[in-house]
Amino acid sequence: MPTTRFSIRLTQDEFASTAAYLRLGGSTLEIAQKALVDQAKLADLVKEYGRTPEQINKIVQRVYDEWNRRTPSSRVSSEIFETAVAKRPRLAPQSIEIARRALVDGEEYRTLAEEYGLTSARIGQIVKTIYADCEIATVAPHLTETQFKDAVAGRRFTDQTLQIAHAVLVRGESMPDVAQATGMSRQWIHKAVKTVHDAFLARENIPPGWVTETVTAPKDMLSEFRAAVEKKRKAYFSDPS
Repeated sequence: MPTTRFSIRLTQDEFASTAAYLRLGGSTLEIAQKALVDQAKLADLVKEYGRTPEQINKIVQRVYDEWNRRTPSSRVSSEIFETAVAKRPRLAPQSIEIARRALVDGEEYRTLAEEYGLTSARIGQIVKTIYADCEIATVAPHLTETQFKDAVAGRRFTDQTLQIAHAVLVRGESMPDVAQATGMSRQWIHKAVKTVHDAFLARENIPPGWVTETVTAPKDMLSEFRAAVEKKRKAYFSDPS
């Protein structure tokens, strides 16, 4: 049974406003508050309320998703957004524009719903789909076994963190699938993967937020591109060489 505390913590005011919006009550309200405000452990909540880890995580995830949707913390950079939508070539231009305005510019769902003649629920569905891709875009899609082993060597990661990060970064499993298989919340999975991936970036002297892409282009263009990337990398790390 996992004993990890939930990685996201809300203040009492943040939780209260979100819970009121969702009209939470009874044990559902208590579970969500203990997990997100009091930082209770998953195992303790399972024991106290007689729910499965999956049921507990579903309650907590619902509150977190709503809080995340209603707060500027759900905004992403334009670079991460472009990386995410590039992986969805069939996405309608209108959906991309709606998601961009919500996630990058921070516009409210209500305003977008009125402008595009859609319901706020539909706006939420569009944004949620692309936001999930943005979360994934913040970590590398794949590491080799050697890269993974080098990244974690000499670092104090828990066995659970290593197993989860290996599943996502090396075997290529999706974070939602890993969350479902382990009974851990999606935000905890994302934090575990990002922690290991940040270790890889630090070892390789790669600035955080950078992504790896495979492109086909003329050699002279690639040479210029590599030179520009190296210049920016050195500037980030203040490399005197």
